[in-house]
Amino acid sequence: MQAKACHNIIPPRLLPPAKLPSTASHITLPSHVPRAITITTSPTHEVYTPVPEIDDTITAFWDYQFLFVSQRSEATEPITLRVVEGAIPTDFPSGKYYLTGPGLFADDHGSTVHPLDGHGYLRTFEIDSGSGQVKFMARYIETEAQAEERDPVTGKWRFTHRGPFSVLKGGKMVGNTKVMKNVANTSVLQWGGRLFCLWEGGDPYEIDSKTLKTIGKFELINNNCESLAEEQKFNGDFLDVAAQILKPILYGVFKMSPKRLLSHYKIDTRRNRLLIMSCNAEDMLLPRSNFTFYEFDSNFQLLQSQEFDIADHLMIHDWAFTDTHYILFGNRIKLDIPDFIFELNILLNSIHKWSAGRRRFIGEPIFIPRGTTEDDGYLLVVEYAVSTQRCYLVILDAQRIGEKNDVVARLEVPRHLNFPLGFHGFWAPSNTSNGNLPNFESKCKDSWSMLEENMVYLGNSKNSR
Repeated sequence: MQAKACHNIIPPRLLPPAKLPSTASHITLPSHVPRAITITTSPTHEVYTPVPEIDDTITAFWDYQFLFVSQRSEATEPITLRVVEGAIPTDFPSGKYYLTGPGLFADDHGSTVHPLDGHGYLRTFEIDSGSGQVKFMARYIETEAQAEERDPVTGKWRFTHRGPFSVLKGGKMVGNTKVMKNVANTSVLQWGGRLFCLWEGGDPYEIDSKTLKTIGKFELINNNCESLAEEQKFNGDFLDVAAQILKPILYGVFKMSPKRLLSHYKIDTRRNRLLIMSCNAEDMLLPRSNFTFYEFDSNFQLLQSQEFDIADHLMIHDWAFTDTHYILFGNRIKLDIPDFIFELNILLNSIHKWSAGRRRFIGEPIFIPRGTTEDDGYLLVVEYAVSTQRCYLVILDAQRIGEKNDVVARLEVPRHLNFPLGFHGFWAPSNTSNGNLPNFESKCKDSWSMLEENMVYLGNSKNSR
């Protein structure tokens, strides 16, 4: 099926990255600073060296380093977090906040990887409003790549995959076909009573929701790929010929899946369906995009699938849906880590914001509903205080953003378990098996209102979905 574009959203050419001002005349970085930093401190032998308060150019460099500090330790048993500000509200809904992201950026042989290639590290915050406590756990996702790159006896790491964004020590790129490394570090999904960690380009890994132990890879779409491939039409044009040449190389030599499952999913609460999408491996190298959308019931039975071709190369990060359309956002590529939360009131035309403070950054906020009105609830967000190398779980009152008492509680992660920046999370209330379903629907509507000018519509009739 051919996709139609809306609002002329084909992304413009990316501008070259801005050059940071030279710091040579201001400060010389110590020669002994390693390229990557790893937390190896035990809980009983804490060592902390504060980063000096120097000019913004230098602090920006250090802040990025400390946002992506490798954390090799795991918390396989629940640890009670210390409340350093406020208290857990008695009306806070009990449940678990799952957060995944990269955990390791340097091995024991001098190689480093880009944060997008860091091995998946799953964290959970279990909130019990009755006791006013939060239990923390953290564990690495035992992917096939993790099993290959970590010695189970010694615990030492040796990176063997160069990854799409990383380079191994010594430049071992020639002849190395291990390019795509599924590290399950991008998002978390709870569906059908099961928990999964997803990656942008591979099968999800199923996780035990209580112990965080990895159960194994879950092949969600592979069983459907063969039938979909048979339906593809070969038109004989240049791109089709190029695709036929690339497929055996990508599939056979580089071991890429024909359909690369993307990590961003949606949940249709009205019809109780899981919506997820994939792209073709060869389209990474061709000036076109091919996307397949799948819809599953709570038993993971495929109910519907549709394939769309777009005659442009798009970088797709997130998407949304309506009753009749799938909506893709064509994004510019930029890494920007926020330190504010904004609340926009379109009825009163007002803006309120909460700031974590200077040299303190935040991850993706999660809204936890409390009542029936739109903003009656709490915001969960992880704060990364890079200037002190600490992590905090912050609870905000969504109706008081910008006021003095907007922070309801702040809980401190022990220093030896301080973790790097997480990517995406999921809130699973204790009183339901499907978790955060209404909030995902609301999240999609918010995405629509904010990004309406930069999207592609897929489908054009009531029967499109």
